[in-house]
Amino acid sequence: MWTFFTQLQKTTQTHEEEGGGEEGEGEEGEGGEGGRRRRRRGRRRRRRRREKEEKEEKEKKEKEKKEKEKKEKEKKEKERRRRRKRRRRKKKEKEKEKKEEGGEEKEKEEGGEGGEEGKEGEGKEGEEKEGEGKEGEEKKDSVNTQIPPS
Repeated sequence: MWTFFTQLQKTTQTHEEEGGGEEGEGEEGEGGEGGRRRRRRGRRRRRRRREKEEKEEKEKKEKEKKEKEKKEKEKKEKERRRRRKRRRRKKKEKEKEKKEEGGEEKEKEEGGEGGEEGKEGEGKEGEEKEGEGKEGEEKKDSVNTQIPPS
């Protein structure tokens, strides 16, 4: 038993003589090379761990930001489509009403032929679907495809 303690004491003495010292004992200047290395290694580990955590946190924030932007973009796109659909529907209804009113007036003025012209006008609705927005409307107004009855 005594041999164990004496051996331990000898190793501790030699370690201290070499400048190692016990952990946490002494300053950087006093601790010797062994203690310095250990402290440096600890600092490096902590620094690397901290940098890694910061990097992960940064990536996580970026990912969340991208997801948020993506959702916002999808929401705007959906709203745009909804408005566009609504505009088309209203436009169609207006044209239908105009044609109905115009068709009735023409029937009164010209007799049976006015009804046929009204039917030709309905064919334009299909053309309107192909042309998007107001551009299609302008083209349709500027070019008169109907031939007046002679």
